[in-house]
Amino acid sequence: MLPMKYSELVPGTLVSVSDGIGIVVKHGRREIACAVAGMTWEHVVLILINDEPRWYNVDGVQLLD
Repeated sequence: MLPMKYSELVPGTLVSVSDGIGIVVKHGRREIACAVAGMTWEHVVLILINDEPRWYNVDGVQLLD
């Protein structure tokens, strides 16, 4: 399975994550500080599951057909 591209995750898309099934609210990037790699950027998605919004890494998101 190919990794998900954050540009494919438009608001209103139904997706599956480790916590269940939810709806994409928006996507963005988060800055991560690492002692070895320094500052890096990671693509994340805000997903609404059971009326609770939560940020997820794009790598853990799967589109539902």
